[in-house]
Amino acid sequence: MDTVKRLQPSVRELSSKDPTARSDAAKDLAVIVKEHHLYPISLVQLDGLKPLIKLVSAKEKDAQGGMERANAALALGHFAKSSNKHREAVVAAGGLGPLVRMLDSDRSVERCQASFAVAQLCEDDARAQSIAVRLNAVHHLVRELSLESGAVSNAAYALAVLCGKMQVQSEIGRIGAAEPLVQHLSAPNAAERIDAAHCLSKLAKGNAENQARILEAGVLEPLMVLLSSSLSGEKHNAAMALSSICDGYEPAQTAFAEAGALEVMIQALPKQSAEQRQAIVALGAMARGNVDTAAAIVEAGCMDILLQQLRSCASAERAEAAVTLANLAEMNEEAEDALKKPGAFVAVKRELGLL
Repeated sequence: MDTVKRLQPSVRELSSKDPTARSDAAKDLAVIVKEHHLYPISLVQLDGLKPLIKLVSAKEKDAQGGMERANAALALGHFAKSSNKHREAVVAAGGLGPLVRMLDSDRSVERCQASFAVAQLCEDDARAQSIAVRLNAVHHLVRELSLESGAVSNAAYALAVLCGKMQVQSEIGRIGAAEPLVQHLSAPNAAERIDAAHCLSKLAKGNAENQARILEAGVLEPLMVLLSSSLSGEKHNAAMALSSICDGYEPAQTAFAEAGALEVMIQALPKQSAEQRQAIVALGAMARGNVDTAAAIVEAGCMDILLQQLRSCASAERAEAAVTLANLAEMNEEAEDALKKPGAFVAVKRELGLL
């Protein structure tokens, strides 16, 4: 497979005097770089990053219908998504700055693709996250959540990525992200609902102020709907959001327990699937520091399934079960007694790193 030969015409057209040709070339590259891991490597060999970054750096008024910059941003996003090395290459070449500035474009198509690219560049990259925050990406992205545009899903995902920094996570909550994110849980578009739930899970994680903001924004009813969705992506992200919102936060634990969330998660517990793992995590979060929810989980007969998970072949599953069991045992005598069974106590301590 001659990847260089296939990319050459498109890379060459990125520098064409014809704006339509440049736009089409960037669009083609956005598709091609996803097809095989060798294409991003060949793009670097052809020095294709420079013309793409030049396109996203063009002034808004000079871009043909917004599609030149939008397609170039999409291509850079997919290129960055292909590997950490490629992500770092775009940042090092100065591509992040113009993409963040594009978040303030008057054109929704540009903001949409720029949001996608910024998310890919900042994923698991503290340096890129710091640059994006310094350039005011957070405020642009939070504003996008309140606009009627096609960029909401990508903006929510980008904000979820930036929530990795605790200070930024607090800032996102402080400037008003909770309410529009909660509203998007009921959006007609499934992608918006899924990404809004994902962002809420990151926004609430380990942050009591944001947990309160999200609960006050009315998350209860729409999240309960998603917990029973037929779409696995919605159900997964809703369960993760439930876990983060309720973890150690009594008002949310009580509200969701009264709304039936415990029953939904308990019903998912016997299923041998990813759904079971999500239920284990959510039940542990709802039990942490709460006598009533812990008692309800134990009385529902969940201990045997949780103890069985300690024998799972997957270390992540064992660790999740151990956390939930520890949370239950701390608040409930029956759960504490169950951990005294041969091997259970030692297994929990081992998974929690206490041995």
